[in-house]
Amino acid sequence: MATKMAAPKFPKTLGACIDDLYLRRAKRLALDRSVDALKAEEKLYKEHIIGLLTKQKLEGGKGDVATAAIMWNRTLVVSDWKKFWTWARNDKLGVYVQKRVAIEATKEWMDEMQKPVPGVDPLDVQDLSLTKVSA
Repeated sequence: MATKMAAPKFPKTLGACIDDLYLRRAKRLALDRSVDALKAEEKLYKEHIIGLLTKQKLEGGKGDVATAAIMWNRTLVVSDWKKFWTWARNDKLGVYVQKRVAIEATKEWMDEMQKPVPGVDPLDVQDLSLTKVSA
């Protein structure tokens, strides 16, 4: 649940408010860059652990703090945009289109209709499940 943040104590002058906002934004942007760097590092760790597990022919492993297991997620990739757009336009199915395929809606349609969407192929993507070891 998100906690409600109290309004800050604003400076009395417009110029001071502008300066304060600029400094706060700079602080947030610096934190965003730190978060982005940590996310990139996490991605490298995940890829490394998946490589180690695969090399050792294991599906998972355990440390003192957490366990990790290889999992597969199905996503969709458009292999033929022309076929896909023809299908989407003819059926006026805008719900299936963003700048990319709307994966969940398109998967639901494929499951419900029990047939593929023209120009779209399933792709199994490997990921890593990481959970804390219970005491």
